[in-house]
Amino acid sequence: GNNCFYAVCPSYPILEKYDLKTNELIASYDLSGVDIIRENLEYIESQNQAPNTVSLYLKDAYFYKEKLYVLCTTWKNGFEKNKLLVLDEELSPLGIYKLPGGFYNSFCVDDKFIYAMNYGRCAVEMFEAKR
Repeated sequence: GNNCFYAVCPSYPILEKYDLKTNELIASYDLSGVDIIRENLEYIESQNQAPNTVSLYLKDAYFYKEKLYVLCTTWKNGFEKNKLLVLDEELSPLGIYKLPGGFYNSFCVDDKFIYAMNYGRCAVEMFEAKR
């Protein structure tokens, strides 16, 4: 979005924004204050896992029409691997989509649809984006 590339850190609540022309890091954002991310962090901490344990909860990010969409997994009500967190330009939460079905590693959106890559089935699945 806007000649920028957004990158997520799978095991940390960090989102980075890079300039596509210069490859320079423009900004780094800590998403740990967002409810769904904070709840993931609290759950992970409550499990007393070994220090070298990796917990993946941010999968991908996509910027479209002044909104940032972040694909994530959650644990609060059982493990769910198909949530899209929608943030505005200031990274304030606007809502959460729950994609039906499988485990998605990548996605993109347009005005009408969400396209999600399901590696388990080697397929791109298309869902109507009800706003």
